[in-house]
Amino acid sequence: RPKRSIINIGVLNGDGIHIIRRHYSSVGFAAKDGANRIYGVTTGHCFADNHTNYVFHTPCYSQQPYFIGTGVIYSEDPDVGLIQVAEPNIKLSATIQNSDSVEYPRLFIKDSRIITDAYIGAHL
Repeated sequence: RPKRSIINIGVLNGDGIHIIRRHYSSVGFAAKDGANRIYGVTTGHCFADNHTNYVFHTPCYSQQPYFIGTGVIYSEDPDVGLIQVAEPNIKLSATIQNSDSVEYPRLFIKDSRIITDAYIGAHL
C-alpha cells in the first residue's frame, strides 16, 4: 500500500486567523515553551472568557479555513494571546506576509533569541 502524502499548511506571520464566535485577527510570530509546545502569538482582546477559543487559519485568496488550535493564554493588558498549535500539519513560519509590496511580498526573519523579562513587548 503506498504511503499517503502529508500536506503541511504554512502559516506566515501576518496571515489571517478567525476565532470562532469572536473576531478575525492575524497571527504574529511563532514561539515555543520549555516543553517544546508550539504557539502562535497574537492579540489577546480577540479571545473570550467562558468558552473554548477555537482558532482557524484563513489564508488570503482561500475559501478553506484550517484548524490551528485553541487560545490558551490571553490578556487585554498587555494585549497578547497565545494559540497552542494542536494540528501537526500546521507549520508556523518565520516569514512575514507583506502582501502590500510587489517587490518584497515576504520578509524573512533570520535570527531568534530567548525572550526574557528585559525583552517583554519586543517581538523581533
